[in-house]
Amino acid sequence: MFRKIWKWVLMGMAAPLARAIYRRYRPNVIAITGSVGKTTTKEAVYQVLKPYFDVAKTPGSQNTEWGALITLIYPGYQAYFYNSKGQAVMSVPKLLLAILRGFGSLFVTLKYPKNLVLELGVDKPGDMEFFNSLMKYDIAVVTKVGESHMEFFKTYDKLFAEKTNIFNGLKETGLAIVGSEKTDLRDYARKLVVRHMSVGTESGDEIRVVRSERQKNAPNYFEIFADGEKFEFNNLLFGRHLDLVFGIAVAIGLEYSLTVSQITEALSLMKFSDRRFDVTKLSNGAFLVDDSYNASFDSMKLAIEGLEDVANGKKVLVLGDMKELGEQSTDSHLRVGKVAATADYLFTVGELGRVITEGAIKAGMKKENVTSLPDLKNMDEVNSLADAIIKKISNNDVVLVKASRSTALDRVANSIKTKIG
Repeated sequence: MFRKIWKWVLMGMAAPLARAIYRRYRPNVIAITGSVGKTTTKEAVYQVLKPYFDVAKTPGSQNTEWGALITLIYPGYQAYFYNSKGQAVMSVPKLLLAILRGFGSLFVTLKYPKNLVLELGVDKPGDMEFFNSLMKYDIAVVTKVGESHMEFFKTYDKLFAEKTNIFNGLKETGLAIVGSEKTDLRDYARKLVVRHMSVGTESGDEIRVVRSERQKNAPNYFEIFADGEKFEFNNLLFGRHLDLVFGIAVAIGLEYSLTVSQITEALSLMKFSDRRFDVTKLSNGAFLVDDSYNASFDSMKLAIEGLEDVANGKKVLVLGDMKELGEQSTDSHLRVGKVAATADYLFTVGELGRVITEGAIKAGMKKENVTSLPDLKNMDEVNSLADAIIKKISNNDVVLVKASRSTALDRVANSIKTKIG
C-alpha cells in the first residue's frame, strides 16, 4: 500500500515535469510501439542515427509510462533494476534523483539530446493516451499489431485501436510508419492525413524488403528498396525478423537525409539486446538462439520460422508459457504447437507449455520427440533439461529457447552455453 501511495505521489510530480522539460528543450521524438519488435527496432534506429546526430534512446526495455517519464526527464538514465525473475522494477531512490535533476534542468540549461528514440509499451487501455499527453512525435511507428496483452484488451480491435492511437500524437508535419504484414495496418495508415509509409514485402510498400530465391546459399542476405535506392544486407545477426526492423531503420535514416552507405554501414554494426534472438555458435558446431526475454504467438511464430535463416540441421525448440493472453491463451498456445510441429524435437516448460505440446502432437509431431515439464523449480532441474537438449544437437543444428520472461528459460540457455562452451 505504501509503495502504491508513493507511486501516485511521484507520478503526480513526474508527469507535469516531463511535459515542462519537453516544452523547454523541444527534442525531435521518434516513438515506436507494436506487439513485436519494439526494442530491436528502437536499437536499430538508434544505431543508424548515433554516428551523425545528438540522440538518446529508451534504456533497455524501460517502455512503461514510468520509462517514458524518466527518459523525458533524464534522457538515458536507467532508474530501474532487475529482480530475481528478470523483471524490471523501478528504484524509488533513482526515481527521486531523476526528478530532482529534472527540476534543475528547468532553471539551468543542461545538456539535452536533440533527438529521442522512445519505445512505448502498451500494456493496458489508456497507456497510449498518456504517452500522447506528454509530447508530440516527429515520427511515429507501429511495427505490428498482434496478440500480446489480450488479457487486458480482450479483443484484437481494441488492441489495434490502442496501438494506432500513437498517430494522434503526431505533429502535423510528422511521419507515420507501419509494418505491412497485416493489411489492416497498412490500410489504416493510408487513410491518415499525415505523411505515411508502409514497410513490407509487397510492391505497394514504400519500403520494400526482398529475399531473393537466388540467395539460398546466403540466407542472411536481403535487399531493401526505398526512395529509388537499393540497400543490401548480409547481416550476421540472422533471421527474417530483421526485415521489418531494418526496413523501418532505413526509412528513418532517409528521413534524416542519410545516404545509403551511411545507413548500411551503421546497421552492419548493430548488436541485439540481451535475450532477443541472441545467436551463439557453440563449440560443437550447433547454434543456440536465446529469445527468452518475452513471447507472444506472433513472436513465437516468427522466431521458429526464422531458424531457417540460422542453420539447416536439426531444429530443437525449448518453449514455455506465454503470459497476458487472456481468453485467447489456450488457443494461442495450441497454435504455437502447430507451428512447433515442424521442428525435430520439442521441449516445453509450464502448464501452458503442455498445451503447446498438445498442439504439436495434434499437428503430427511424434510423441517420442516431445518432452513436457511442469516447471523448473531449481538449478538441478535446469541443468538436467540442458543435458537432455545437448544430447540432441551436433554440428549445424539449432536450438531455440523462448517464453515469457517470468518462465526464466534464460537459465536453460545459460546452462547450455556453460556446459558446451
